[in-house]
Amino acid sequence: MIEPSDRMEEIFAEPDAGEELFALRFFLHAKDVNSFNLWEYFTSVKGIIMTLIGLLLSTPFFVIVFDGSIWHRERWIVMIFFFLLPFGLLLLLADPIILCRIIRRAYGKNSINSNEISYRFFKDFFLMETVHENIRLRVYWRDLVKITTPPHAYWLYNTKNEAHIIPKRTFADAEVKKDMMKKLLQDCI
Repeated sequence: MIEPSDRMEEIFAEPDAGEELFALRFFLHAKDVNSFNLWEYFTSVKGIIMTLIGLLLSTPFFVIVFDGSIWHRERWIVMIFFFLLPFGLLLLLADPIILCRIIRRAYGKNSINSNEISYRFFKDFFLMETVHENIRLRVYWRDLVKITTPPHAYWLYNTKNEAHIIPKRTFADAEVKKDMMKKLLQDCI
């Protein structure tokens, strides 16, 4: 029989590091997950390279079409760019479209996504719990790899590519909580 480690007991023990600063409860929507994954894609090396190559292959066609003067003189150049256009658009749009479709399908199948998520914030850590499932996670602020605050959410990264997504819409009616969250994040950075 495997004995539980001290670390596991610490993770699932009740918080004892002071009082709770504030708590949030919300449902995570597919658009929240989509925006996070698209951000990750377009800021990755692969996403940047694919976007640049896609733009490089598709832009000359539109320049030629709007210019018009080369259309009548050098048709072979126009034909080359015409044949490159689908490849450019494919490189530009295929990955983001596929990513959004995969997320939408996976989001609908995952029972965790239909649960209300609860975050409880403390000075040294935060707790994430799903309300109707028995999932509980304690994350120390010092263990976060990165914190990103786009206009619509807070992304608290556990690893390079995995984050807790806290939508700013959950703060819509609570400016005090929003200010406390900003202060907590500033203290962590």
